[in-house]
Amino acid sequence: MEIDSKSGENPLLNESEEVEEPKRGMCFSSKQEVYTFYAKYAKHVGFSIAHKTQVFGDDGELRYFGIECSRSGKRTKKSEVNPLKPSLSTKIGCKARVRASLQKDGRFMLTTVNLEHNHDLIPTDSRYFAMNKKILTPVKRKLEVNDQVGNYHSMVVEAGGYESLTFDERDARNYIDRTRRLRLKEGDSDALQKYFMRMQAQNSSFYSMIDVDTDFCIRNLFWADAISRTAYKEFGDVVSFDTTYLTNKYDMPFVSFVGVNHHGQSILLGCGLLCSEDTDTFIWLFKSLLNCMSDHPPKAIITDQCKAMQNAIEIVFPNTRHRWCLWHIMKKIPEKLKGYSQYESIKLALQNAVYDTITKDEFETKWKEMIAEFNLYENEWLGVLYNERHRWVPVYVKDIFWAGISTTQRSESMNAFFDGYVNPKTTLKGIMCAHSLVVLIARCINEVPNKYILPRWRKDLDRGYTCIKTTYTGFGDDFNAKVYDKMNRKFIGIVQVAGNSEGKIKIIDRGLDEIKERVMKEESGDGSNLPCSTKSPIHTGST
Repeated sequence: MEIDSKSGENPLLNESEEVEEPKRGMCFSSKQEVYTFYAKYAKHVGFSIAHKTQVFGDDGELRYFGIECSRSGKRTKKSEVNPLKPSLSTKIGCKARVRASLQKDGRFMLTTVNLEHNHDLIPTDSRYFAMNKKILTPVKRKLEVNDQVGNYHSMVVEAGGYESLTFDERDARNYIDRTRRLRLKEGDSDALQKYFMRMQAQNSSFYSMIDVDTDFCIRNLFWADAISRTAYKEFGDVVSFDTTYLTNKYDMPFVSFVGVNHHGQSILLGCGLLCSEDTDTFIWLFKSLLNCMSDHPPKAIITDQCKAMQNAIEIVFPNTRHRWCLWHIMKKIPEKLKGYSQYESIKLALQNAVYDTITKDEFETKWKEMIAEFNLYENEWLGVLYNERHRWVPVYVKDIFWAGISTTQRSESMNAFFDGYVNPKTTLKGIMCAHSLVVLIARCINEVPNKYILPRWRKDLDRGYTCIKTTYTGFGDDFNAKVYDKMNRKFIGIVQVAGNSEGKIKIIDRGLDEIKERVMKEESGDGSNLPCSTKSPIHTGST
């Protein structure tokens, strides 16, 4: 059973507390609880265990089960199975075991307990048993971020010796090899590639990029449909990038690029599946986005506080303003500062410095006062935050446009995103404050100067992305998606030329009616033999 990192225990170390010996009559709430208890005892004593007999009732409910020493059973030569490996098996008929049966109250009670083994028990070797080898989630993150087996040795030092680790160097190496590939099941790889090919066939603007390793196994994916690519042209100036699903309970390596449209709504600009969170992976992903979006990088990008992301952004988007998610930083306050006796006062002082300062000088003053008053000079977390204050403190990032967002919550709140609405926890700040309007009125300025009106907020914004049909299902339909895509692009081009001109719009409207009539006659055969000169022309003159 893996140790929860929230418990405060070092996830690299073995358990060292006293372990209770199994006894008949002991009761447990579930089969898993029995296994966990016996596994802990086995590890402490020095043997490994395995599931054995299980008996189910007519209703399918587990009634009885046993767990035995892994060296139980009949001794056989492995050469009977594989003549190329004639070594003896480890089965030597050991009788050590526990058995449990279901009680009327729903609990499992130990009905058989045999603690006698016919072989030596070596507790110090317990960590080499397969059942005890595990790489806990916090350790996995360390290995993934560093992506170097050499980091294993630093973990040895941290744990206080090789014997204190629950895994060895080979386990670390194997884990890294696995994480460099997506966790796909059999057939998923082919299905993904075929799906992308079908999407491309349906719409030529669909974009996908697949990264494979030397064995041609998929490591990373990136894709963006026609709507996302068109929307990026208008709203790709500010991008929120999130890897939430890399750390959620499902451990899904899903990442998303999310922007904000002219209604303040979240809009998806691209998606990806990643094998890890190292710098090289993010470089590949950002380059894929750049290639997809005609080499137009975002002007500003918001991410969480990740060094690997920061490195990749500096390499791929050197001229893009990078901001850390303010919410991610502020939510760490309890974790980083809870140990101080004046925690509540420190928390309030930090929040005041971050949220209630208007100028950089004011922030500097409040920050230094906080550090001095509570003697926080040795706090490394605060030191890093101060050195990188230009990446997250509101007063340091307000000099450029952020589309009204300061956190990555837009991309984290996938439910709100897919509903097409703004996350209620995200406040819109790209709206002019009423106070500024009062100032304009006081100065007899009746119109907002053009320099304050960004194209993305205008009513006459090009909304081409809303007219794109994206087909995700029904690939066998008779409808020709390629023709639709081609005609749709032509029509959008005509509408863009017309703009808001009422006269031009009437021309398009009348012309479309005439085209529809001609197409319908052609389909019925009524006009198929008419000479071109007798067919209805499309008017191109003014009304």
